[in-house]
Amino acid sequence: MKTIASKAQGRSAPTAQSREPGTAEGESLKDQLTQSMQPVSHALTLPPRVYTSPNVYELEKATIFSREWIMVGRAEQIPNVGDFFTSELFGRKLLIVRASSEEICCFSRVCLHRSALIADGSGNCKTFVCPYHSWSYDLRGKLRSARDIAMTSFSESKSQLPAARVEVWEGCIFVNFDLGAKPLAGQILSLTEFFAPYEFADMVLLPDYVEFDTRMNWKVLCENFMEAYHHPGPHLHLLQKPFPYTASYILDNHDERWSVLAMPNPAEEDQNLLPPIKGLTDWRKTGLVAAIIYPTTLLAFTGDIGIWYQIIPDTVDHFTLRIRTLVPLSSMQVEGFHQIAKTIREEFLRPLHLQDEAINNSVWAGLNSPEATQGRLHQKFELSLWQMNQWWCRHVGVHLT
Repeated sequence: MKTIASKAQGRSAPTAQSREPGTAEGESLKDQLTQSMQPVSHALTLPPRVYTSPNVYELEKATIFSREWIMVGRAEQIPNVGDFFTSELFGRKLLIVRASSEEICCFSRVCLHRSALIADGSGNCKTFVCPYHSWSYDLRGKLRSARDIAMTSFSESKSQLPAARVEVWEGCIFVNFDLGAKPLAGQILSLTEFFAPYEFADMVLLPDYVEFDTRMNWKVLCENFMEAYHHPGPHLHLLQKPFPYTASYILDNHDERWSVLAMPNPAEEDQNLLPPIKGLTDWRKTGLVAAIIYPTTLLAFTGDIGIWYQIIPDTVDHFTLRIRTLVPLSSMQVEGFHQIAKTIREEFLRPLHLQDEAINNSVWAGLNSPEATQGRLHQKFELSLWQMNQWWCRHVGVHLT
């Protein structure tokens, strides 16, 4: 208990009058996590303190954010050799570059000399040159020259920018800081099969996006994204009417590292603003799908577009959210496409998230209250949360007990 209760802030163990959120007197964290791991018919939510504790967040950084696959972009963003874009994950300054027609690399953009950043934004180049003292690196992050210093004086380990593993799945670029991690594709075989009709690999990521500065724990958003049980509340008109929660269901994930929420449109009303994705032949032509690849890759599909919720956490109670749109290449030829894309972004994606943000802020306030406790999950409509919690407990919770 004392380890989880903000030990780093110098506070003493919580008393009955001033307890950490979700802490019942005499109840251990192990007991609470055991309740989260019960069969879904009896399972409770995760303990509130695993959302609010800085120590738990630091453990997440060590156990999942440093060892699991995180989506950082799309392959079509860097189609040519030398194309690059920069990113930041959990404080790491990253450079993602196409090193060859068949190879995408990810490595640190912090110069090995005096720590200046060797690149920013996006572009194309043959060599990355540090703006400070002109040390230069090739497209795989290897030091090529250090002004007035013989290259023979550098050991192999001192001449390579720290790299991450890269895997491209359905056009999505994933990185993993654990160089010995298992490949992603083999862990999401059933998800790949489910996504096949969307022809996701051939979609194009649009440059414009909606961004939100978010003051809460990243798990609050992931949970909200993955259930339709809340549609009648904040989304009565935007989602509940076309996609009623009673018609939604959660796929069996076969104990793989993903969850999928299917939201059919019982009336089969076509609300798409763009031509339907050609591979769709069933309810998905008019329905809505939400998916997560654990821990933070959130994807959604309507009958005409794909949506990527890019979560970039930096503390236990803060992350940046970028909501990005993907479309089939053929849709970009539709007359008035750019205005249609803006309408989707500003009249659907932005107001939808603002509705979620209001309720998520309420949840976050409650989780930080001493009265917060574990709640009962709906075994059908919140099955995805149970799936996510089992994975989290196996990868993070096991280290807390």
